[in-house]
Amino acid sequence: MATNMTSRTLLFSCSVLLTVVSTTWSAERGKTYLVRSVSPTTVTIDGAIGDTEWPAEGWEKGFAFPWRDRETPRTEMCCVCDGKRLLFAFRCDDADLVLRGNLPEDEMAVADGDRVELFFGKDADMKEYYCFEMAPAAAVLDYRAAFRRKFDTTWDCAGLTLAGKTHRGGYVVEGAIPLSTLEEMCGADLLAGEPIRVGAFRAEYSHVDGEEPDAAWISWIHPDSEKPDFHIPSALGTFRIQK
Repeated sequence: MATNMTSRTLLFSCSVLLTVVSTTWSAERGKTYLVRSVSPTTVTIDGAIGDTEWPAEGWEKGFAFPWRDRETPRTEMCCVCDGKRLLFAFRCDDADLVLRGNLPEDEMAVADGDRVELFFGKDADMKEYYCFEMAPAAAVLDYRAAFRRKFDTTWDCAGLTLAGKTHRGGYVVEGAIPLSTLEEMCGADLLAGEPIRVGAFRAEYSHVDGEEPDAAWISWIHPDSEKPDFHIPSALGTFRIQK
């Protein structure tokens, strides 16, 4: 078992308590993930998912391989908000972890192995969006981007907290983003219930004897592309924080 934790700290505040309740379908853009409140002390970002930390009904389980005909290993995501931060957790089954490079110090190495991802779009055409690629070693490759595939890897998310833990058969990634940072990224009034554009993904790597690891891609939405690509508008659904 391996445990790591990284934290970037800034002070932010807001006045409303919120939490995730369910996933529904919306005409806005595919899936919409609905959010309600939890107490500020409910969730601890430590890479360990407690029995009562994350609401049982809040786990998004509709992940699949959009571009491969194969059974999807358990991939589940839950998000809540404690009034100051959007908190998220992923739990993934994986009996063959591929972790590359010097993690968590070398963030670019995150892109070469198993990880989960969250994208946040500021506009419908992804003229500006923000990406978080997160490895089980609690390392994050975070960057600002513009369609199509223009990446600024010098950008770092203010106030991001991240934790990860591997175990026999899989891994967990937990994190939190200040609402103030998220509102700046997405250009939306979250507390007024405005939706934000979000993509949730997983990179599933497998060892291959004598070859480079095989990479397969898992998503909560089937993007409108014949080839693997998450950096397109149809890869994003919405999160809506309820009043």
